Amino acid sequence: MPELQTPGRAPSRSLPGFGVVAAPWWQCTDEIAAASSGALLWRAAYRLGDAVLEVSTDCEMLSGELDDHYGECEVALADQHGDAAPRIRCTAHAAGGGRLALLRFDAAPSASTFDDVLAFLMHPVSQPEYIASDASGADGWRLIVHAASGEPVVAVRAHEVLCDLSRLGARLLCRWLVDRVLALQRRLLFAHAASVGIGGAGIMLVGPSGSGKTTTAVTLASRGHRYFGDDVAALRTETADLLPFWRIAHVRPGPHARSLEGHMADGQWDAPYADGLPRLRLRVADLFPTAASAPLPLRGVLFLRRFAERPGVQRFNPTRGDFASGSRFALNNTLWVAWGRTPQLRLLQFVLFMRLLERVPCAWLDAGDPEATADLIEHRLEDSWH
Repeated sequence: MPELQTPGRAPSRSLPGFGVVAAPWWQCTDEIAAASSGALLWRAAYRLGDAVLEVSTDCEMLSGELDDHYGECEVALADQHGDAAPRIRCTAHAAGGGRLALLRFDAAPSASTFDDVLAFLMHPVSQPEYIASDASGADGWRLIVHAASGEPVVAVRAHEVLCDLSRLGARLLCRWLVDRVLALQRRLLFAHAASVGIGGAGIMLVGPSGSGKTTTAVTLASRGHRYFGDDVAALRTETADLLPFWRIAHVRPGPHARSLEGHMADGQWDAPYADGLPRLRLRVADLFPTAASAPLPLRGVLFLRRFAERPGVQRFNPTRGDFASGSRFALNNTLWVAWGRTPQLRLLQFVLFMRLLERVPCAWLDAGDPEATADLIEHRLEDSWH
């Protein structure tokens, strides 16, 4: 890794807008922090499982990401008075003309904010894209750098986090904030899965991105079944209850439920993602005004194995090998690892997940035409999952 240079401060700077800068931002952290104060007009709260994230910010990139992905989880600020739910409160000031974001937390969700940020960014563990710097930043700030270039992307001091959004991206910052909230909830597991309620039973659809989770869940919901979410499923480890976890659905082009035809034609399409495909944004409240609001007992898990000309279901008993590294359902793809970043906690999450699967019927699902797949789930599985 290139050695990080930390020359002495130059006497002339223009902060925090970076009109004229005589030193890189990571040598100006104290000045940026001092200048990042004052009232923040945008404030929102999001219920994520059993906990709440409260954010006040003037950083449009961050507020945009939160609204884009977690707008369906937003709750009224007035409803938070007297709510004893665990929560994380933070402010996020834009700096450097919007290039930087400075986050401050009211209380420490973990013992070391630096270790928490580093653990989140050091993936994959075998060859992480971001690592801790051997060099020290200015004024007691610790730096996290891009492994290949050595360029700093994050500086941390106590419970202040300064991020270079131009390099790290607001989406990754948003995901870290959400993960901090999920990590508070040791009695919940969060799976990379869609979930619905059929006849009073919670059904989870597990699969990697692009496997058909969203399409299948939305198609079932369009038939009057309860919609719990399309990407994150929240499970209580003690009772095996499935909780609603709404996120704004982002649908790829392709086969879809008949009820979405008007939305596909007239809806808002985002620019192509990393896979080269655009996404259609769908809000749960617009599509399914009576979507799930209360937990349901988990009664079945479908693992989306592949696409097929005709949909099919095959019952099986999951084993540890089904979630081994390299598998379609590898642990990192199946569990939203929020409180299990150390090897010990990751193992505990996996053990709890396997125990949950032992308590409910599991099956491989070969997804076909969305309506035909929904027919199969309704007619072949509904009665046996009560």
